[in-house]
Amino acid sequence: DTGWSAVTAGGRHTCGILADGDIRCWGDNSSGQLAVPASAGPWSVVAAGYVNTCGIHADGKLRCWGNSFFGQTKVPAIAGPWSAVAVGGFHACGISADRELRCWGIGFVGETAALARAGPWRAMAIGTVYMCGILADRE
Repeated sequence: DTGWSAVTAGGRHTCGILADGDIRCWGDNSSGQLAVPASAGPWSVVAAGYVNTCGIHADGKLRCWGNSFFGQTKVPAIAGPWSAVAVGGFHACGISADRELRCWGIGFVGETAALARAGPWRAMAIGTVYMCGILADRE
């Protein structure tokens, strides 16, 4: 099987997942955001931010690479696998298999603070300095 299964665009780079699970990235690499960890695949999810990238392996493990000046590549340890990840300007968030939302990095305007409403979470999206989410009950 050939072709692409996913694509993501960050602030200065783009990445995609090939049908075989390999990630390919192109664009600016000034912060190492194109340097996909060797022997880390196959990948099921990829998310590009401003100066870093995150991906979820097929086994549910999450890894991030690139600039980590604000801790945006320091993935928190969780008991189970990750199901989703999104990357913003200098922060990232993920949804664990138990549908809890976890964020790391810096939140200049509160992006990484605990949200006022607890999960379970279904999906989320991140911009440079904001984030939005959908709860499991679709609110």
